[in-house]
Amino acid sequence: MKSPNEQSKFLAFFLGPKRTKLKQKFEILKQMNGLQVIIDAGNNNDVSKYIEKYEVIITTPQKLLNSLVSNAISNKNIDVIIFDQCHDAVGDNPYCQIMKLLSNKDEKQPVIIGLT
Repeated sequence: MKSPNEQSKFLAFFLGPKRTKLKQKFEILKQMNGLQVIIDAGNNNDVSKYIEKYEVIITTPQKLLNSLVSNAISNKNIDVIIFDQCHDAVGDNPYCQIMKLLSNKDEKQPVIIGLT
């Protein structure tokens, strides 16, 4: 895994189903020196526009799923995905769909961290 100080681009996603909790995480993470952090909790379904400028993108699982399905973002560009509230990941939940999609690709896999 690349560190934020290495030359190649480091990219992490912090995913959570509740926008209010995402805003709390954003307030904490933006205080970390050296990390460019953005929160995307609006109505736009594509988060790929942020990957060039930011190292940490805080968003909903559905938005990352939409970007992966449309190939706007490739899993080979993602270093870490953090699933908040991962205990909800059952059935057709977007977390489950992301994991199925990533496991079906023959590319570098990101580190997955699940929080509950």
